[in-house]
Amino acid sequence: MEIGGKHYGAFREEEIVHMQNLMKIIENGANNEFVTISLFKILSSMILKLNLQMMENEKTKREQLEEIVGAVNFLKSRVDESNEAVQSIINEIPKERVRKDPIIEMKTLEAKESQEKQEVKGEIEINIRETLESFGIGKEIEEVKEWIGKKEYHTIYDSSVDGLTSYGLNDKICGKKNVMVFIKTSDEQIIGTYSSVVIPTPSYEGEYCFIRNDKEFFILKKEGEHMKRIIKRERAEKSDASLMIHCSMDDVFYVSRAFCIKTKGSFVLPGISQEYEIEDSLGDDYLVGTHDPSKFEVKKMYAIEWN
Repeated sequence: MEIGGKHYGAFREEEIVHMQNLMKIIENGANNEFVTISLFKILSSMILKLNLQMMENEKTKREQLEEIVGAVNFLKSRVDESNEAVQSIINEIPKERVRKDPIIEMKTLEAKESQEKQEVKGEIEINIRETLESFGIGKEIEEVKEWIGKKEYHTIYDSSVDGLTSYGLNDKICGKKNVMVFIKTSDEQIIGTYSSVVIPTPSYEGEYCFIRNDKEFFILKKEGEHMKRIIKRERAEKSDASLMIHCSMDDVFYVSRAFCIKTKGSFVLPGISQEYEIEDSLGDDYLVGTHDPSKFEVKKMYAIEWN
């Protein structure tokens, strides 16, 4: 089953290629839970995008939705019904929305489109909020809104879908600004960063791109009893610490003078308590309880863009 060509409605070429590659794995008989869940999430995202997009040619939109729904149904026929994780994802797949009205007055059409947009936007916001809550960021997001003075956000990266690699992450965050990255460690601690300026894109393999003196940059952590508080730690007065972006097989995300996220063996940099407003009593072990040479492992990463 092959969907689309080089361009497909609201979707970038790489999205289609990624989806097609996963579909081929399924068609060839592989029964991999991660691939299956990833593909369901991609197809769900495609349905949401088409639901939200108001296309001039409603027939084209309907045909695209039919192809994607066909792929969903094909995939459903290949999964193990006893797999609770997969069934949970299936239950979250949104219903396709196709307008079947005859020709109507423009004012009526505009009102209907506006209502549909609001309904779909509401569904998207609920899905993102539920994803954040499952990650461990629930009501705390309201406090984050106060910190940065922004109210709306959307998902741009999820390591469970895009992969815990610098290539997967950079593809989603580079070229964007007002990006917040959350990291969950293997022992369920949550740390993160916020960058307000445009994140540069490395032009070649091995290039290092630095962001310095982002005045709104900060790191964050959930802390306190039962991790009920989210705290931001801004740079110390004389520090220019921020992000360093590059592509690497091992390194995933590097926060200058703070921490390095790797596919295996992530670590906090010694001296972090001097670069950020961290009390001396907390020291370099503040973020995750250790610092280099001790290591920690990452369970998941998630990124959102604020606007």
